[in-house]
Amino acid sequence: MLHSQFSPLIRPFTLAVLAAAALSACGGGSSGDAAMTAASLSGGGGAVGLTSVSATSASSSAESSNASSSADTAADAGTGGSDDAMMTIERYRSRTSTTTSDSTSTSTSGGTTGSATTSSALATVTLGNLPAATTTVTSASITYTSSPGTVYCRRDSYLPIVCPNPFVLGSVVPLATGTHTVDYYLDSGAGIDTTKPTRSYAWAIASTTTAATTSTATTNSTSSTTTSTSGTTSTTGTTSSASLLPKLAATNWEGNGYDGSYSGQTITGSDGLARVQTLSDGSYLMRTVNGDVKTWSSNRSEFSWSGQQNLQKGVDYWYAFAFKPMEWEPDSGGGRQIFWQLQQVPDSGASGCTGPTLEFQAAGDAFVINKNTSTGGAFTCETVSSAANTVPAVGKWTKFVVHFRPGYLASQNPILEVWRDGVKIITHTAINSSPNSKGEYSKMGVYKWDNTWGSTNSRAANYSPLYFGQGADLKANADAAVAAF
Repeated sequence: MLHSQFSPLIRPFTLAVLAAAALSACGGGSSGDAAMTAASLSGGGGAVGLTSVSATSASSSAESSNASSSADTAADAGTGGSDDAMMTIERYRSRTSTTTSDSTSTSTSGGTTGSATTSSALATVTLGNLPAATTTVTSASITYTSSPGTVYCRRDSYLPIVCPNPFVLGSVVPLATGTHTVDYYLDSGAGIDTTKPTRSYAWAIASTTTAATTSTATTNSTSSTTTSTSGTTSTTGTTSSASLLPKLAATNWEGNGYDGSYSGQTITGSDGLARVQTLSDGSYLMRTVNGDVKTWSSNRSEFSWSGQQNLQKGVDYWYAFAFKPMEWEPDSGGGRQIFWQLQQVPDSGASGCTGPTLEFQAAGDAFVINKNTSTGGAFTCETVSSAANTVPAVGKWTKFVVHFRPGYLASQNPILEVWRDGVKIITHTAINSSPNSKGEYSKMGVYKWDNTWGSTNSRAANYSPLYFGQGADLKANADAAVAAF
């Protein structure tokens, strides 16, 4: 997800937005991060502070294009801000001329499908591989061709991004049942007006609950049995040969002034040291150095899955990853650094500790799990882990499994369970989310949000891939995913 899409003409405005951000006093969140989560622009991100990129092709697989429905960041050089601020930016660059619109029926090889709308006789975008008007398929891979210019796209109410081709939706987290809309905009040099898409397409996803339940009972009865009572779900099944949780493809990296696409390349700083690198065993090296260009007001080297995840309240999710600190030391004075988080997109007007919903922090010598939550009012910060937990040892792999059922109401049955090297270290059943309409998404990497470095002028760690799944009981699958580390 690249975020510096817009003309330098608007950068003074957006830099002013970022300049107003200040670090939050609670739990590692900062207003820079709050601004980072408020917009979903992505596209041609600038490589400020980078001196070499060994490969440049952007990945369009495994939800790299689903970042179109992202609600993550705005731009590495200052396009952060609230949704209102981003809409102001869009209006600032929007065309002043008027366009006309008409409705058409779009045909593909599969026949005539859902309704499509096009505007402007001069700008054309033609869509292909469209889902049927009504379908049970919870993903889509939409292609396009266009007249000259830059094509932007978005899903539903998210903000537009420079559009990948194909535009892949729902490949990691399935699209929800109900109606979905994709809007396409063609920028011929004068900007875009989000109220006047060049091409739109809408379709409906029908519920598959009955079909899925029947299929599971008849074709997979030996592997799992699911029961549901009073809103709670439990699953029993064979675990001796559990399949791995699916691996999330790392397609967006933030660090050293850059927030953009990642497809396995090594990105180095001016000192020649890698800031992100895919290693031969499939793990990653993540590094941030004191003096790097700050991204979203802080030193960081992180993968982000904004737009690929939109965690729903009351639904069970599982994560697994392994973490090995390399260049590391406790921050003096209890300073904190985050090494994994579930980021959120607070709704407009949110106040208080609007940092990440969930943070894994190194706070001095302690390993701390912090949450920032709300039931509808101001956000509050709370440490939910035991003070007895220590930071993972330098040079040694530590495995984490996380079971997270988000909820800000008791009726949503919120739960947070965390296992460290197979030992459960927390079970937390109080609220763990907020009424954010866009849900949470994961980020993995080193986030050095204060400026206390000590004698080590960098922070670096190795990470396994991040594994992710949705289901009532995927503990065995999560364990299997990180067993090799």
